[in-house]
Amino acid sequence: MMPKQIRVLIIEDSEEDTGILIKELNKGQYELYWRRVDQQDTLKSALDENTWDLILSDYEMPGFGGLIALSIVHEKAPDIPFIFVSGVMGEATAVMAMKMGAADYVMKGNLQRLVPAIERELREFSIRRKHKQAEDAYKDQEGVIGAIASSVRDAIIMIDNDGNISFWNEAATVMLGYKREEAMGKNLHKLIVPAEYYDHFKTAFAGFRSSGEGHAINRTMELNAVNKKGLLFPVELSLSPVKTKGKWCAVGLLRDITERIRIKEELIKAKEKAEESSRLKSSLLLNINHELRTPMNGILGFARILKEAHTKPENIEMADTILTSGKRLMATLNSILDLAHIESDQTHVNPEIFNLDEEVQKVISNYEDLAKKKNIGLTDLTREAIFAEVDRNLFNNIILHLVDNAIKFTSCGSVTVKVEAEKSGKSEFATVKVIDTGIGIMPEQTKYIFEAFRQGSEGLARTYEGTGLGLTLCKKFVDLMGGAIELNSKPSEGSVFTVRFPRIMANVVEKQVSKEDVLPGSKHPIDERWKNNKPSVLIVEDNKANADLIEFFIGPFCSVDKAYDGYSAISKSIAKQYDLILMDINLSSEMNGIEAARAIRILDNYHDVPFIAITGYATPREKEEIMSNGFSHFIPKPFEREMLISAIKEALKLS
Repeated sequence: MMPKQIRVLIIEDSEEDTGILIKELNKGQYELYWRRVDQQDTLKSALDENTWDLILSDYEMPGFGGLIALSIVHEKAPDIPFIFVSGVMGEATAVMAMKMGAADYVMKGNLQRLVPAIERELREFSIRRKHKQAEDAYKDQEGVIGAIASSVRDAIIMIDNDGNISFWNEAATVMLGYKREEAMGKNLHKLIVPAEYYDHFKTAFAGFRSSGEGHAINRTMELNAVNKKGLLFPVELSLSPVKTKGKWCAVGLLRDITERIRIKEELIKAKEKAEESSRLKSSLLLNINHELRTPMNGILGFARILKEAHTKPENIEMADTILTSGKRLMATLNSILDLAHIESDQTHVNPEIFNLDEEVQKVISNYEDLAKKKNIGLTDLTREAIFAEVDRNLFNNIILHLVDNAIKFTSCGSVTVKVEAEKSGKSEFATVKVIDTGIGIMPEQTKYIFEAFRQGSEGLARTYEGTGLGLTLCKKFVDLMGGAIELNSKPSEGSVFTVRFPRIMANVVEKQVSKEDVLPGSKHPIDERWKNNKPSVLIVEDNKANADLIEFFIGPFCSVDKAYDGYSAISKSIAKQYDLILMDINLSSEMNGIEAARAIRILDNYHDVPFIAITGYATPREKEEIMSNGFSHFIPKPFEREMLISAIKEALKLS
């Protein structure tokens, strides 16, 4: 009979007692490897450096008790049988030790019990270990991808450090044809990778095994797979590394994109033949909106940084030119999109009661620099709070277009804005007047001044920049909210635009919220967590320039990580706990920002983490849809640094 190999860690301060234990163990005919420790540090090192089959521990040692040893072992290697061998351990203490996880106890005066106790525990340990290994393998797989598997319908496959399949969900069976029991334990590359690519995959996987890195890791790519019938079909693959028991494994998400490719090809052909339609125009404009807002965010953001960083006047002027040009482009884009939304009945009116001068002051503050450059006055002559029930955003746009036009067409003198009450019979109106001393408008031009794309000067004779949409939008916005707009103008003297809405009397307004009440962050008490620690923030943004810009803005007071697609964001959130996630919505992968946020939300410790949407989808309907999917804040691109920082402070309750 071959001697049984056994590795024993002995926790004992007495060399003499250790010798007695070894002598007793030899009676069991073991091929023995043992080590003695008598301090906490050496115990921890022994547990880290070796794998043990059994631990024998004295109960009472100078400066180091057996219960402390038990707690250390329970923390580092809870499955190893732990037997107390003591001469001073009472019955009550032994019972307590057993409840804490000890397997048995043997009195030093009764060592003939030691070998039978060891034999019993080793047998039970062997059974427990086999069950635990199977259980751990299952739990490891489920713990890593369980949350993702419940939120996506893709095939989810996990492979171990040898490339063998250790997890296979039902979607993988539907897609590839292999049942779970057929796939488990098989080499993934041999099972589903086309033969001509097998050697390449094998070489790449060898490097991944040792480092957890590789060309395909944390990326989404399109390639071909082979199903059980031997048929090739296109898939989209996303791979994430996972370290389990000190070894690198991989989780793969596969999506069959056969139908998507077919549809894509058909749509391309159809688009080439299709005539321009209202639906296509609306869709195209929305895409342009996103695609322009996203790069403009980087252009305007870094232009502001350059302007602040430079001291040379010529450099400041160039940066300012970029800013001015970018803002003009955004104004043009916004006007075109606003008109498209109105014409397609996509403009939603959300009325609320507020003091109209609040929005007037915001617009004036935005145009003060421009007025100074033109050396004209810009004044708000409002003397009292005048309330109306209108859509705040649409009202803001009306005042913005009117003030913009007034400054544009005024070369000397002033622009004045005044909110006042006006009576007409028994009715009272909240009236906003924008008065300028500009060029005025010819009488024959007033009849079409509110028509789209019309200006006082047109064609090659055009003198002033702009699309000719500002007044058109003002008229349409006013009509949507049940108001009225009129023009009084004299050439070379100036113009007065008057906007009227039914007035809401002050005694109807239950509460006038002061400006101090709505300053960012003031709604919540300061969270003490961030006074000495930087909050950990994950930026999920497929556009590198935008991700870098956000990091530049918040880096001084946040610890930042970046992910460039939804799958990488999920992987990073599994590996690390973040205090806040900044999420783009249109990511360059099949999973968008809303889906990624939904998948992260169901992970442990992420139920209450704030998500801020930073997106080029800026229409009211898109904002409503995004906010209804669990986002705490919404920031449209392009955004100002102050807007971003304010939202983060409010979300994290920062001072």
